[in-house]
Order: sequence, then structure tokens, then C-alpha cells
Amino acid sequence: TLVIQHLQSCKLDVSDCGLCAVHESWKLHQREWVRVTLEDGVAKLGCSVCCGASLDGPWAEFKQKPGAVLRKHCLDRHEKSKAHQQALKSHSDRTVLHLAPPAKLFQECLRKMMQGQSVRAGGVTSDKAIKMRWALTEAILARNRKMLSQCHSLALMRDERKGKLLVRYRAVLTDLSTISGCFGMVPVSGSAESIAQATDALMEAFCVEKKHPPRASKVEESAVDTGLLQHLRDSVIIIVTDAAASEQLATDLQRGRRNAADDTQASMANIKLVGRDAAHASTRLLKRPFQACTELKCIMTEWCHGADSFAQKVQHSTVLSQWWAAALECRDEDSDFGCLTSLAAAKHRFSSYLNPLSRICKNMQTVFKVCSRLQAMRGSEALWAIQLCRNFTSYKAVLLTMAADACAISNDYTRECDREDMDVAQLNLRAQRFISSARALFVERKVCTLPSFTKDLLLRREPVTILQDGFALEVRVTQADLDKAFAVMEEWVALAEEVVAHEFPSWHLFAAFQLFHLSESKETEEHEEVLRNLERLAKAFKVSPDTLKREFTQLQPTAMALKKSASLTNREAWRQALLRVGHRHQKAGGGALFSVLAGYQAWTASSSGVEQLFSKLKTSPTEQSKSTGQSALETDRRLAVAIGDSQIRDGQTSHVLSEAPLIYCALLRSGLARVQRMKRYDAGQKRAGRKGTFAEWNRNRKKALSATLDELKTPPRQPAPLVTESTQKERDFQRRKALKRKAEALSDGLLLQDEVTPALQAEATRTAKASQQSDRQRKKKRTDYLVAAKMTSKKKLATWACQEVILVASDPRLVTSNPGSTTKKMQIFSPLSLLGPYASDLEHCFFVLLPFVLTSFVMQQACWFGKNFFEPFL
Repeated sequence: TLVIQHLQSCKLDVSDCGLCAVHESWKLHQREWVRVTLEDGVAKLGCSVCCGASLDGPWAEFKQKPGAVLRKHCLDRHEKSKAHQQALKSHSDRTVLHLAPPAKLFQECLRKMMQGQSVRAGGVTSDKAIKMRWALTEAILARNRKMLSQCHSLALMRDERKGKLLVRYRAVLTDLSTISGCFGMVPVSGSAESIAQATDALMEAFCVEKKHPPRASKVEESAVDTGLLQHLRDSVIIIVTDAAASEQLATDLQRGRRNAADDTQASMANIKLVGRDAAHASTRLLKRPFQACTELKCIMTEWCHGADSFAQKVQHSTVLSQWWAAALECRDEDSDFGCLTSLAAAKHRFSSYLNPLSRICKNMQTVFKVCSRLQAMRGSEALWAIQLCRNFTSYKAVLLTMAADACAISNDYTRECDREDMDVAQLNLRAQRFISSARALFVERKVCTLPSFTKDLLLRREPVTILQDGFALEVRVTQADLDKAFAVMEEWVALAEEVVAHEFPSWHLFAAFQLFHLSESKETEEHEEVLRNLERLAKAFKVSPDTLKREFTQLQPTAMALKKSASLTNREAWRQALLRVGHRHQKAGGGALFSVLAGYQAWTASSSGVEQLFSKLKTSPTEQSKSTGQSALETDRRLAVAIGDSQIRDGQTSHVLSEAPLIYCALLRSGLARVQRMKRYDAGQKRAGRKGTFAEWNRNRKKALSATLDELKTPPRQPAPLVTESTQKERDFQRRKALKRKAEALSDGLLLQDEVTPALQAEATRTAKASQQSDRQRKKKRTDYLVAAKMTSKKKLATWACQEVILVASDPRLVTSNPGSTTKKMQIFSPLSLLGPYASDLEHCFFVLLPFVLTSFVMQQACWFGKNFFEPFL
């Protein structure tokens, strides 16, 4: 590389330049291991093989003079030496590794990539850094291509955010082990067709080796591996997204259930289910019921998410934030979980309001101290604080704490669902446990005795004191306040049950995997329900029901024993059990259970991995760059692949770090590089743990609630209480949604025969007709849009307005047919065509005078109306 760069700028003769002479001699003798370097401006020769093997001597240390050794007999003598032969044998496939950066530099580069740092790293970019990142990502992609070429089942998780689509995968190999990673990120327009096309494009780019190599590299982009691409498409059996209409429609387009508005083709015909993100569904357990309950809606607006709420005012005001923090430092209340000052909450995730609610409830007296200070210093400008103190009562205090307890158990359930590797066998069990928790707290009224925000309010040593209109009032909770608040929360529990029945139905295919939950507790399914779930899974995976039942019955005791003895998870216990006795099933001609277990290992009910990856990419160049060039898009895709790789996250980097230098050397053989890294002064020091934190209090709360649920018997189903009109409206909405979702499952063929009713068939027929009509409308809108865009982008002359417009007519009275022609057409002449050469001038005058003509006409009509209307009264 040094000689090549020199030859591009050197103008001396070969006899006058040492490097040029070296190059001529090298071309004459053709020894690939001969390299040259400059030392104080003097050219020195050396052997790359001996240097890579860390040998001693002038050849390995680049100390040979070109004029002394650039002869054929000298080169042959060194090439036949014992040391050179041993070095060549030990590094036959890595003869140029010494030209790559050291392994520590690759490891540092990988670490920065996993943190989402830019290639500039606070400075300027370089070709070497770009090639190192490209080599690392190519090593990751090569390993993943090899593993996915042998996968049995594949699950895709995708989401769109701010015009960019991110697709992750979870694959099951032939030994039922799972790997997960990322196909990449690509910009989309947001329509269903663009999402489907972008998904196919990412999978196609994954199947291309050496995709878009860096500049000045010696490798070329390979062709698409069509065999691998088709294998991946055939292996996809589920796509998990959120409930957005465009993403749900995109999956239906890809599996051929809906017609696209453009030329998008169905590419994944083996998709069995369109999964919905359970984490998003769990947030609707609070969002819609809280909006339907008038009392809860008012108190949340007044304290959390309203424009004049305490949380929003403090969070978005620098002065109030400082007052709030100072008041917390010198508060007199029980400080059992530290000093937490932030009242921030993500408005798109309703359960995140646990953060401001919990801190308001635990520091209620401090809240009113800040309000009192605000009233004293700002007076009439603090009307929201005056109104907050004036409207606060003991009933609102206890209802606020119960709302915080409801947010706490909902947040616990959301955290359980907010994992990409969540066990689908426990999805409905966790939903049932959430309902049991809600009933135990607010129906059985355990919220007053278990560790909770409500209990802390009731056991306060001193009541909350409020300054209202110059008088200090104490807030004391009475039994009547508790009864009224419990009535509101029982209404919320009833609505939450309807939401659970809609979002996590018992007839869903996810619920059928509940039979793989290995437990001897009361949550274990009945034998009849197990048989129904086996039949449902056999129908979905197209295997023999009898074979599946027989293999399941034979393998279940082994899996149960493995889980109990080795403390394995459900998935790992079934995997180990099948690997132990799987050969017997293969000899007997079985394999039905293997297909179902492969789906159980791959399927997930959460797309949280995509959400979390978006958050990690937030500080990376993918979020900051606005470029749409091929190089920038490829950089974004590769960075998402690296950060989203699960094996790299687990610390399995040895294979990637060993292959990346080889790929780097294939690109461009650059020289050695230096590494400079400074450690933090406090590296390795352990910080002392803090006592009395909110996390500790929250763990104690969940532990006490879990112990109570284990001892609590399931209460009998009681008739629905009388509810308000808004609550009944929300209940009807949830039931309509549940019926529509069940109709979609009927169309997919995932329901059993006894679950099909005439009303369900009618709903499925209506949904199919509505889908067909929607497809026709989308296609028509797209056609009209393309025609309008084409007409707008093309400039028209004045003669265009004078030409004849020929349209196909539907009315036979307006049709003129030419003799000998079978096509009936209607001719419409433009009025401007009668004006001849003055058409363009009159057309301009017409558009200029049109506003004045319309204005005078409107004024004339208004005068006539006023005269005729008011004249009889005068």
C-alpha cells in the first residue's frame, strides 16, 4: 500500500527513487510476502509471514536493505528457510493478519458499536474505522446466514417509528435451540404496502454477501442467495406487531389474505398467525377503563396528565422542579424509599403514570407545601394550585392512592410481558393472575391490609394538612370515603375483566400453548382443556391430532421431572426431554410434537425487543442522519444488525472477533494501528447500597401480594353490578372488538368446531366483505393519486385547454358512434376552443377577475336578502 501510494505521486526515474526500484524488482520476482516500509525516510524490506509469526531476525523485523536482498537467490534462500516454512505452515490461511488492526482495537470498535456510538467517536471519520465496522457486521451476518440456513421455524417481530421500520427475528434450529437477531432497519412511508415491501427488502439484503462494500475495497457484492431467501420465507410462521392497522394489514398482504393496492406479492404463505404485542395490550388494561370511569378520569386529569395537573406543571417548570426537590429534602414524612424528584411519564404508555402517582402519594404533604408556597409567592397567577387545594377531599385522597395501586399491578404485568423471550405458555396465566390481584385488592379489599399506597395513607401518623382560603384543614379518611372509592374501583375491575377477555381470549392460539406450562399448582389445566388445546394446535400446525396426543402424553412426565430436578424453564425442559427420547419418535414415524414444539420455542407474544432496540439506536447515527443515500442506509442497517444481535449481547464475541480481521484484510490491507484508552479513576470500585429505596418497597409489595394470591381461593363469579352509561359503553366496545377478533380467527381456521356460532359466521362474512371493499377503495385511491401526481408534475401549455376531451360515456343519449367503430365515445368541447388565439389571454383575465366577480355577486345577494327580510318589520 505504501509503494502504491508513492507511485501515484512520484515523478522520479527508477534509478533515482528507492521505492520505485523496489516496486520494479517486486514485479520481476513476484514474492507476495515481500513488504516494504519507511524508517526515517529510508526504505526497508521485510517478510510479512515471519513478522506475523512474531519471529526474530532482519526479515521479520523489516531491517533488510532493498539493494542487498532484492535478488532472486536471496529471496529463494529465505523462502526455503526452516523458520519461514514453519511460519507459513502455521499461518497458511492468515498470511496478511499482521496488516489488520490488533484484536483489542476490533474489540473496542465492537463495544462502541454496541453502545450506538458514531464512527466518528467525537472526532473525524476514517476509512480504517469504516472498514473495521463493516468487517465486524459482515462477520455477524455471515455467522447468522449459516445458522438460519438450518432453521426449522422463524418468527418475525417488527415495528415502525418515525418513518423507519425495524425487523427482528427469533429462529429455532434443528436441536430446538433458539437464536435471535435483527434483519436491519430501513425507511418506509407508513403504508401497509411499503411495510410489506420493506420487510421483503430487508430479508433479501440479509441474503446478499458483502452487501455494499466500503470504497476502495477489493471485494465485490455477491448475488442474492435465492435458496436461502426462499428458505427464510418458507420458515416464517408468525409475525408479531402492535395493533396498528397498517402493520396488521401488511402481514395479511404478505401471507396472501388481502389484496394489495399496488403490485406487492404474497411472499410468506406459511404464516399461521398475526400476533399482537402483549405489552401494548397490557397498557390498555388501564387506559380505556380509566377513561371510561368518570371519577378516575377526572382525578388522573387533575393530578397526572392534564395541562394544569400537578405532575405536568412541576415537570415542565424549572422553578417548580427546584421547589419540589428542595421540599423533598426537608420533608417530615416517612421516607421509606428515598428522595425521588422526577414526575416524568411517557404519555404514549399509560402505565408509566405509576412514576408520578407513586411519588405524589408517598409525599402528599410535600405536594401541598409546594402549592402553598406557590400561592403565597405568585397569588392570582397560581390559580391551578388554588383550585387543586380547594377541590381536594379525603375521598379524592383515597381514590388517588387506589389508582396508584391499580397502576402498580398493571405495571407489574406490563413488565412481565415486556420481554421478547417471554413464555407464551404463561401469557394467559399471567393475565388471570392480574385479574386475581385486582379482585383481591379492590373486591376483597385487601388493599387496606397489604403493603400498598392506600395502606400508607390510612396509617399516616399525622393527617395531611391543606391550606384552603387561608384556613388549615386536615384530611381524614372515613369509612364512607373508602366505600365510595371501592365502588369506583370495582367498576374498574369489571371493565378490566372485559379488556382481558378481549386482549387475551381463551380461544386464541397463544392460549393453546398453555398446556406446555409444567406446574403442579392449581393453575395447571384440566385434562379436557388439554385435549382441546392439543386439537387446536394440531389443526394450526397441520399434524395428526392422535399422533400429537400420543407423543405429548409420552413426553410430558419426562419434561416435568427435568424441570423439577434441574430447575429448568418450560421451554428448556421440553427441549431436553425431546432430545433425550426424540430418536424413538423418529423411528416410529412421528414428529408431530417436534413441529409444535418448534413453534412453541420460536413464538413470542411481544415485540418489545424492537421497541428496546429503537431506544438503543436513539443516540446513534441512525436517528440523527437525514441522508437517504445507499451508503447511509447500509450503515443504518448494519448498525441495527450489530446492536440487535443476541449472541453479541450475551458475550459470545470470539467467533466474530476472529473472523473480522480476515474480512478486513480482504477489503484493503492497511497498516498497524495504535490503541489509546484511559480507564475511569473509579473503575472497579463498588458503591455502597442504599437502604429505604422505592425498589425495595416495591419488591416487598409484590412479595406480599403474591403470597396473598397463593392463599386466596378463587371467588365465585358474581353478577355484573349496575354500571354507569360510560362504563356500559366501554364494555360493549370491548365485546364488539372481541367478536371481531374471534371472527378473524375463524377466517384463519384456528377455531374448533364447537366454537363456531351463527353470529360468529355472520361477523366473519361481514368482515370479509368489509375487507374486500377496503381493498378496492385503497386501490382506487392509489390510482387517483398516481394520476393526479403525474398530471401535476407535467407542465401543460395553453393549447392543452383548447383540445378536445374524449371520455367514455355511460349515458347512450350522450354518445356519438363513428361508422364502423364498436367503441362509443362522448366528445366534450372546451369553451376556450371557441376563442381561438385569444384563449390564453382571456384565461388569465378570467382567473384574475374571478374573485372580484364572486365578491360582488355575494354582496348583491346579501343586500337583496336583507331588503326582503327586514322590510315587513319597518
